[in-house]
Parts: sequence; structure tokens; C-alpha cells
Amino acid sequence: SSSGNSANLINLINECKETGIEIYSLLGFDGGEIKNITKYPILAKSKNDYYGPIEDLHMMIFHLFSHLIKNDVEEINYQ
Repeated sequence: SSSGNSANLINLINECKETGIEIYSLLGFDGGEIKNITKYPILAKSKNDYYGPIEDLHMMIFHLFSHLIKNDVEEINYQ
């Protein structure tokens, strides 16, 4: 969430926390409410408070995670 204030995500996080799931959050700006309710917030700030660079950073991080997960899955399948 760029703003960290999405009501749907806040509700989801609270539901997950009740079941003991640890939450990593990818946020922008000041992190909003989600920064306060997740154990592992990752914050991407924008010098001029633009959404674009924050969303671009989020997309790059998602691509990196996807690549790492894909490589892990392929490695497991080849053993």
C-alpha cells in the first residue's frame, strides 16, 4: 500500500494477526496506519511525495521476490 491506510488491507492484517500470521508490509510515504500494525514494515519514501516512484520501487521489489521464489522452486524441483 503506498499510503498505508487502505481499509481493506488494515482489516486483512488484523484478521491475519489474530491467527498468528506475521506480516511484512510494503509501504510508501510515512507508512500510514499499516506501519503501526505490522511487525515488519518496509518503507519506500518519495522526496516530493509522488506516488509514481513509490509504486515503481514496490514493483521492482515484487519482481525481485518473484525471481527469487521462482529460482528456489526450480532448484527444489531439480533435486
